Amino acid sequence: MKPSQRKIILGLLLALTAAAALWPLPDEHAPERSKASRDTTPARQGAGLPALPRVPERGPARADAAPAANLFPSQTWTPPPPAASQQASAPVAPPLPFSFGGRYVEAGQTMVFLLEGERVHSVRVGDTINAAYRIDAIEATAVQLTYLPLNTRQSLPTGSMTPQ
Repeated sequence: MKPSQRKIILGLLLALTAAAALWPLPDEHAPERSKASRDTTPARQGAGLPALPRVPERGPARADAAPAANLFPSQTWTPPPPAASQQASAPVAPPLPFSFGGRYVEAGQTMVFLLEGERVHSVRVGDTINAAYRIDAIEATAVQLTYLPLNTRQSLPTGSMTPQ
């Protein structure tokens, strides 16, 4: 097939497709109008205009009818404020900022090394750290401290399972 013939055939097919797409078709889904439902006013019939369907009249609104619901109520996307708790919880001491670094015993006196970040505290019973923690007891398995602002006892495990 020559290129000129191919162009002619493709052009004809394109024209037929466009004509088929734009051709008005009867509405298959439209209900058939009966003569009783058509407007029979002589003015419309005499003018050659298509008849309009009759719209049923609406009666008066009933007093007992429920009001229509608001289909588009206003909304807010901000979360509701948290509910205030009925009981105020008692203040709690913060977690211990220390970790156990080691123990040193000399002449019956035990000294422990507590690590706070990069800082090392060497303490004995009765010493105070940062004016917030007091060393109450040094045991084989834990160091007992008191958080002074709340007078709360806390325990720091040493990791040792047996007394030394």
